[in-house]
Amino acid sequence: MVEAVQADLSSRIKSAEGRFETSMKRLESLEAASREDRDLAAMRRELLAPIVQISGEDTVGSGVLLYSDKDPDAKQATLVVSSYHVVRNILAESALPRDRGIKIFFYPDGSPVEEAADMLAYDEGIDLVLLRLRGDHKYPDVAKLIAPADVPHVTVFTPIYAVGCPLGNDPVPTSGRSRALRNNVASHNYWMINAPPISGTPGAGSSSRRRAS
Repeated sequence: MVEAVQADLSSRIKSAEGRFETSMKRLESLEAASREDRDLAAMRRELLAPIVQISGEDTVGSGVLLYSDKDPDAKQATLVVSSYHVVRNILAESALPRDRGIKIFFYPDGSPVEEAADMLAYDEGIDLVLLRLRGDHKYPDVAKLIAPADVPHVTVFTPIYAVGCPLGNDPVPTSGRSRALRNNVASHNYWMINAPPISGTPGAGSSSRRRAS
């Protein structure tokens, strides 16, 4: 009788251990899925949301939202940087953008929101232009520039994402890695990456997001 009781207890223990192991595996799977969902949501917020589309009659380009907050005069200031040649071509197509503002589409929740902006400054030599929105809406998801102290931590094989609005599409990301960090062109150092901008992405914004291993 004692042996029978022991055998029954042993069988129950093994069964309980099996159920416990199965439950732990399910829990780990749910936690992993939850982490992935949170990470994907963060990537959409950090990489896609700051990218905007700049649109003219025949020209479409991309830009990056850099700042959206109060300026020293307590007025709302939202600033976008893009390629100068994109805005130059839009202004050349028609005089209307100077009066109505340059058309910019934001994607705060994935759906386009139209805004109007004016050109604040440009540098034709490095093909950059700074735009300021006319509206007073604050956009929370601005691009996070890498801190100077973190630049030395970027190495070859650091994950890189390039994001732009090819051919008038919503922001589209491509992924790759940094390939070289020292490329001197006209006294400027450039990083080489293999995250390809999709064809038709003039003025594409590029973003880097290092994912923890």
